[in-house]
Amino acid sequence: MIKKILFLSLGNFSGPLISFLTLPLITRLFKPEDLGEAHWIVSIAMVASIVFGFQIYNGILSEESKTKAVDKFYLNLIILLLSAFVFFIIGLLLVYGEALAMLEVFGGGILGFLSALNLLVSTLYARLDLVGVIAKSAAIRTFSIVGFSILFGGWLGGDVLWLVIAYVIGEVVVALYYYNMRRRVLWTVFIEKNKIITVLMEDIRFAIYYLPSQLISNGVNAALMYFIKAHSIAMLGVYSVLFRLVSVPIYSIGSAVKSVFIINFKNYKGRKWWLLVSIIMVLSIFNFGMFVFFISIESYGLLSSVLGDKWSGVDKYLSYFFIWIATSFVNVFPLEILKHNSKQNIVLLNELMVAFLKLIVIYIVFEVYDMVDVLMIVPIMFSIINVFMLGVYMFFCYPIVVFGKVND
Repeated sequence: MIKKILFLSLGNFSGPLISFLTLPLITRLFKPEDLGEAHWIVSIAMVASIVFGFQIYNGILSEESKTKAVDKFYLNLIILLLSAFVFFIIGLLLVYGEALAMLEVFGGGILGFLSALNLLVSTLYARLDLVGVIAKSAAIRTFSIVGFSILFGGWLGGDVLWLVIAYVIGEVVVALYYYNMRRRVLWTVFIEKNKIITVLMEDIRFAIYYLPSQLISNGVNAALMYFIKAHSIAMLGVYSVLFRLVSVPIYSIGSAVKSVFIINFKNYKGRKWWLLVSIIMVLSIFNFGMFVFFISIESYGLLSSVLGDKWSGVDKYLSYFFIWIATSFVNVFPLEILKHNSKQNIVLLNELMVAFLKLIVIYIVFEVYDMVDVLMIVPIMFSIINVFMLGVYMFFCYPIVVFGKVND
């Protein structure tokens, strides 16, 4: 398990490395306002990608039969296409004629559909143990997005439209790569009509419980960005660059871990609880060390120098953004165990608790907006909530891991 996670993590880390090395070009070609608006559209795409498919695809990972996993892939593909069609029809009726709203809805919708499609295919490939294909896709996606962003920014001038188009092209390239690499896998089996309802009902809990929990989680983050955007689109640009700088490498590794963790964890022959605790302890120590390191180099202004004159003062926020995203990453491990052990209802209840706490933080912070540093206070408070919720998740995981069977 550890070997596969490291392999996927290293493969996925090449994408963030490309993103980091080219970030100084991006921040010089595009204004903070454009990067902020683009990040807002990407957040809309994230919410849309969660809705498309209703999260039922998660059942592919815990499916014992590979043939049945491919059956589930096709069922999820049908659901994805139908839900996307409905989304675009409703979107057209709601925002037709409003240029910015159409860019946000249709740009975010198209990007969300492609992201959901690629996530569906990568989930199937993870179940079929094609980790090499998944590892390469992260670098391909980032290289395409960054390459076209720089091309459009330098050639056509920095504009939010071209940033969104670059993101869309990145997802299209990944989709073509996935199809070309294993096209025979995608066309070998098609689900029988009389099995559709049976297969659907096996994973309906993901739609009932896990879909709302994901919508709540991403909805809270979208609410935060909405309030920041309402007060200052330039501040949203700073938020987007910091979030991208920190979250892209962490989430890339997290995506790799989620793809292989539960499959290998349930087959682990040793003491599963101590393995889980050891993983969390090692990550927590590493996160604290990195937090201290970022604080220690804050005064040198290295990040501001790299990003350019328009981004002065961002160094003081880096450590807080890191600990916020890093603490949320640690929670992935107990959450995956709960999610794949028919405990999606517990995940939903916990997400409701997290949303309630974070919305209180957002409300209080923006009530006293002029008195606090939003980009510092919010990550600190969200980190505290993440640590608290880790204890809650571990409490619910303990009886499953120690006394139960880690399986769906």
